[in-house]
Amino acid sequence: MVRQKANAGKKETATLRRVTAIELRMTGMSYAAIARQLNISLAQAYRDCAESLRLLSEQELGLIKQLRQLESERLDQALASIYPQVLKGSLSAIDRLIKISERRSKLFGLDAPIVQVQEVGVSFPNLNHFLLSKCCPTP
Repeated sequence: MVRQKANAGKKETATLRRVTAIELRMTGMSYAAIARQLNISLAQAYRDCAESLRLLSEQELGLIKQLRQLESERLDQALASIYPQVLKGSLSAIDRLIKISERRSKLFGLDAPIVQVQEVGVSFPNLNHFLLSKCCPTP
């Protein structure tokens, strides 16, 4: 119980300090200048800014996930509306199905880039001799 009272407000104080630190950093201030202004160490100024950016990044990722879900639901609705025509063989509906599928693949990163590796046959017949002469010269 005593421990809680001793730490009361520390979390809030640290949060406010992080907000101030990232605001100052966004104005172009260096970590050293932030540290001086907030009366903290240089390392703490960096940690505060890094933690603020991490939290913002997590929040942004959550929003991106929500947007992807919304777009996925829209694509599901579009697909459901044309699917009866696809089953009947409508070429325009099939084309639209392909477009919806392509969009879904882009949205979820399903189309991984194709990596091509090309081997190049180069030989250096005197390479071993050269390397040995540089690292182990003979008297």
